[in-house]
Amino acid sequence: MEKAGTVHKTGYILLLVFQCAIFGFSFIVLKSLLTRGYPIFFLLGIRFLIGAILLFFVGRFLIAGRKKKTRRFGKKESVYGLIAGAAVFIAFALQTWGLNFTTPAKNGLFTGLYVIFVPLILMVWKKKADWRALLLGLVCFCGMAVVSGFFTEQLNFTAGDSVTILSAAVFAIHFILLEKFLSNATIDFFDFTIIQLLAVAVFSLVISSLFEEVNYRSLETGSFWMRILFLGILSTALAYYIQTVVQSELSANTVSVLSCSESVFAVVFSIGLGYDSISFTLLVGTLIMIGSMALTSVRKEEKVF
Repeated sequence: MEKAGTVHKTGYILLLVFQCAIFGFSFIVLKSLLTRGYPIFFLLGIRFLIGAILLFFVGRFLIAGRKKKTRRFGKKESVYGLIAGAAVFIAFALQTWGLNFTTPAKNGLFTGLYVIFVPLILMVWKKKADWRALLLGLVCFCGMAVVSGFFTEQLNFTAGDSVTILSAAVFAIHFILLEKFLSNATIDFFDFTIIQLLAVAVFSLVISSLFEEVNYRSLETGSFWMRILFLGILSTALAYYIQTVVQSELSANTVSVLSCSESVFAVVFSIGLGYDSISFTLLVGTLIMIGSMALTSVRKEEKVF
């Protein structure tokens, strides 16, 4: 698929914000499934499998069908997609493992450290410092810390926090890998995303079959399938394809900071559905994050690959 090179940077930013809105709402949907006792890796496996199948159907039968030619997965798409999928799976696995030994608030906060890790990793990898990107990442993370109430609680660092921080580093690596892989103009976005999602699905279902117990009779409810289809279709197939398109044009530094809007949308949806109430710290932290994202969106785009 050809890149839409004529689309202005603002268009890609709006696409990314839309993706983050989907991710923000998916936190609430996923939480509702977890509270009903569904195992996390089983949910990840089903969610990513649905996403991969949907994109495969769209790519093979709608797009390829109109072009009247048979499309096969290319070597680059397969290798890059597998590597990116492995990074996504490892990040989710570490984040979930860390959640077992720390609080949800700290787990969410420390996961957000990817906004700092991205410029730091790029500094080491490319041996070129981007101090503005690092500063904006720090500001955005401070906003997340205020929203989570981290500064009002007594610091109690646990092993779960360390694992969560490690997951943030892997999420950062995933952002960087996407920038590197998608800088290749010959990469087919559909095929790359399909392989990436399929890799996460396979890894997750294997782990689920080995370590989780699934009550398959509970899967017969309509509410389960309504939620899992939302996660599979919108929060996985559509959202990850959007991320692929966006990162073909925007840098990992820009995407990592703007991705913090997931937290903003999660807060908005949580308040709207009655899970949280508006507070001064919530408002201040949200404004800090929005400010850092606004500054990121107007800075000159500087891709490193």
